[in-house]
Amino acid sequence: MSLRERKAVLTRRRIVAEAMRRFVADGYEQTTLESIADAIDLSPVTIYRHFGSKEMIVLEGFQEGYGPYLSTLRDQPADADVPTVLSRAILARLTMTPEERKSVLMARDVIDEAPAARARLWDTLAEHRSATAETIAERSDTDPDDMDVQLSARIAVLIAETAADRFRANPEGAEPQDIARELMQLLRDGRLVLPDPDA
Repeated sequence: MSLRERKAVLTRRRIVAEAMRRFVADGYEQTTLESIADAIDLSPVTIYRHFGSKEMIVLEGFQEGYGPYLSTLRDQPADADVPTVLSRAILARLTMTPEERKSVLMARDVIDEAPAARARLWDTLAEHRSATAETIAERSDTDPDDMDVQLSARIAVLIAETAADRFRANPEGAEPQDIARELMQLLRDGRLVLPDPDA
C-alpha cells in the first residue's frame, strides 16, 4: 500500500470515528457532514470525496465487515464444496476484533434511528446476496437466477445477519460464530417450521 493509500485509509477512519461519536452523542439527523469536518479539521469537500453521504459513513463498518465474507467466497480452493464455502464465508463475516464489534454494534444503533441508512443497508445486503448467488452458481455450474441458487444465497446472508442480530441483543452471550453454527445446525437438522406447499 502506497503512502497516499495509507493516508486515505487513516483519513476515512478518522471521519468514521468522529461521525459515529457525534451520531451517538448528538443524534444522526442533527449531525451534519460540516460539523464532522470541523471537529477533525478537514474540509467538507474531503468528507464528501471519501463518503458522499452520512449513510455511507454509517455503513462503512458493515462494508468492512463484509469484506472477509466476500473475499472468503472468492478465495476458497476450487475443490471446496458449496456448503463449506458458504460456512467459511459466514464465519469470516462474524469474526471481529473487540474494537470492530464495538463499531458494528454502534453503527446498528445509529442505523435503527436513520431511515436513509436502513435503506442503504438493504441495498448492501442485496449486493451480498447477489455475490453469494454468483459464487454458488459458478461452483455448482448453474444459473445465478435459478430459484434454488437465489434461496440458498438469501439463507447464507440471513444466517450471518441473524447471528449478528442475536449477538447484538446479548453481547455478553454466545459468540456470533457459535450462533451462526447453531443456526446452520437448525437448518441441517430440519427442525425449522416451514410453510407447506400443499396447504
